Amino acid sequence: MSLALLPLARDMPAQILVGMRRAAWWEPTVDQEVALWVRAVAEKSEPVMTLGHFHGHMMYLGNPPAVALLSTFHLKLQYGAERWAAEYLRVLRERPPKAVVITDGYWNPFLPWQGALFTRSPDQYRSAIVAELVNSYQRVAPELPYRMLLLRQDLPPPTAAFVYSRHVPPDELWF
Repeated sequence: MSLALLPLARDMPAQILVGMRRAAWWEPTVDQEVALWVRAVAEKSEPVMTLGHFHGHMMYLGNPPAVALLSTFHLKLQYGAERWAAEYLRVLRERPPKAVVITDGYWNPFLPWQGALFTRSPDQYRSAIVAELVNSYQRVAPELPYRMLLLRQDLPPPTAAFVYSRHVPPDELWF
């Protein structure tokens, strides 16, 4: 039956073939890997802050967001920035979460804004939030595509045992 379907499989779009490969050889997505890392450092009841537009890892975690506004798109374009930037700063100063996940280069504290391709020049909100991150958080491994993981400086980084290993059977990694 597989040989009979082979000619059909060659004509399928590339996205479907990638999905079929993933189903046959399971490998976690970037959001699942982020969730595995955060779960190693934060309890399920502890809030997690995400700076950026992508927050799929929050679906796997089940942790509450540190700020009710998940996407920071509004801060980046000044739409509602007056209201929400103050909330992000208040959370970072008064009750900083253990983990911060950065999913947008605009919020990367180690990226000089002059060399980045932002939609607009960074403003005082980005500068203040990034200053809080630099003062209170440390960057930790693993290196994940388009994601940066920060941990509060007063906490030890997770050991290598918590990092995803391709040798772990997929059944042990289900959420």
